[in-house]
Amino acid sequence: NYSFNKLNEPKPVLTKIKAGTLQETKVKGYMCKFKIKLPEELMRVMYEGGIGEKGSLGFGMARAKLF
Repeated sequence: NYSFNKLNEPKPVLTKIKAGTLQETKVKGYMCKFKIKLPEELMRVMYEGGIGEKGSLGFGMARAKLF
């Protein structure tokens, strides 16, 4: 049984990659709180691998909070 509930509206966040260099790039991301229910194995994949794209740049991180 799977479920996903957004707990607040996503807040846009602009982040600079390689700030102060010629390779500086701005990346727009979003932060929000959500409640998700997944089987343990899928939850582990989500937690360890991140959510969405640009995970290799540090985006998509999720913090767990037990209810």
